Amino acid sequence: MVSEKIDAAVRGSLDASVAASALFGRAATGRLNADELPEGLLRVGQAALAPAYQQVHANARRLSRR
Repeated sequence: MVSEKIDAAVRGSLDASVAASALFGRAATGRLNADELPEGLLRVGQAALAPAYQQVHANARRLSRR
């Protein structure tokens, strides 16, 4: 159970790093409009939380069968 949480946290942090790198890379090269920034930050947050959400969903499915 603990290893699942650690795995989800590591995957989430890696996915968030990739999304943030893409966002900040666009900003550094001038290809990011100011009105695109909130959506880009939302994508970073979603990337960080997606693995944890998937794990919680899988656990809920597994535990509801009992």
